[in-house]
Amino acid sequence: MHGAKRSARNSKLSTRNPQILVKIKLFATLKERAGAAEIDLELPAAATVRELRAAISRQHPTLAELAARSVVSVNREFAFNEDTVQPADEVALFPPVSGGSVFASDAP
Repeated sequence: MHGAKRSARNSKLSTRNPQILVKIKLFATLKERAGAAEIDLELPAAATVRELRAAISRQHPTLAELAARSVVSVNREFAFNEDTVQPADEVALFPPVSGGSVFASDAP
């Protein structure tokens, strides 16, 4: 009898905090550090991009340093920290880019 009560309680908890699985495409340095072009990430339903970044840091520690500074794209549009992520969304993470090079044809 106690097992039935515990099972019912656990099912209520899981419906209060449903989880979604999101696939995230990685590029450049992020891809190299992860050793994969794509990672799966478990998030609360309707998670924000801010929560996505935090989850990446927790679930994939090798990406933590870059995750906070990376550009996030959701469905091929720049995403802000307050934007939400859904399971069917196409999510991509691009590391920060700095500098550049001057080519001979660009020089004055």
